[in-house]
Amino acid sequence: MIGLLTDFGIKDTYVAELKLVLLSHGIEQVLDISHHVKAGNPRHGQFLLQSVYKRFPAGTVFLGVVDPGVGTERAPVAVRFNGYWFVGPDNGLFSFAASGDVFHIDTEKPIFPNRVSETFHGRDIFAPAAAGIHNNLTRFLKKAEGLSVVAPIRFVEEITSLFCSEVLHIDGFGNVVTSVRNALLGRVILEVNGTIIANSHSTFAKGNEALFMVPGSKELIEIVAREGRASDMLSAVIGTEVEVRIK
Repeated sequence: MIGLLTDFGIKDTYVAELKLVLLSHGIEQVLDISHHVKAGNPRHGQFLLQSVYKRFPAGTVFLGVVDPGVGTERAPVAVRFNGYWFVGPDNGLFSFAASGDVFHIDTEKPIFPNRVSETFHGRDIFAPAAAGIHNNLTRFLKKAEGLSVVAPIRFVEEITSLFCSEVLHIDGFGNVVTSVRNALLGRVILEVNGTIIANSHSTFAKGNEALFMVPGSKELIEIVAREGRASDMLSAVIGTEVEVRIK
């Protein structure tokens, strides 16, 4: 299986072009994780991929294309980690897998097209590489020292004083996913752009406040709204600072 994560959206032909490359290598089992990563934001892609990859069967190859540096000196890499493979740019997208085995991709091998687009490495480098790994054809891999860019996400596991968290994701309902673990629910107060969120509930339906916290399905506290979009009410975007303090 190949898991596909990009910031392409679905308006253009880019996702279809990736899948056509995979299909040309005989791969039909491709699962879309998301194509709505914040454009050019590998950190957001890292969070989404990190939060879901363990739910896939062992041996899954993840093709991640969030690549604002396409065509530059940043290396194309493949990382073997926890029984999975991750293929994409070395730009922080796979920081959570930095302790794995890292390989650079030699694009001079026959599996790659003779002419590589300098603006679409996803199609011409990463998709063929992911297909090769899936099919156990890996002569294009060269062992590397490690990832050049490592920017892991810091999750708030415990707190004894004021701490700065962040907004990691905003889902389609406008729910604000923070980097604070569910275990702290009921013990902390959050503040976003001057708005304090002090109350928490175990489900969406139990909350009567305009804004409150719930335990998110990704094991992270989410700020939600009884009616409307919490992200709009808080003027929050991915990366917005969230102050965390003891209740």
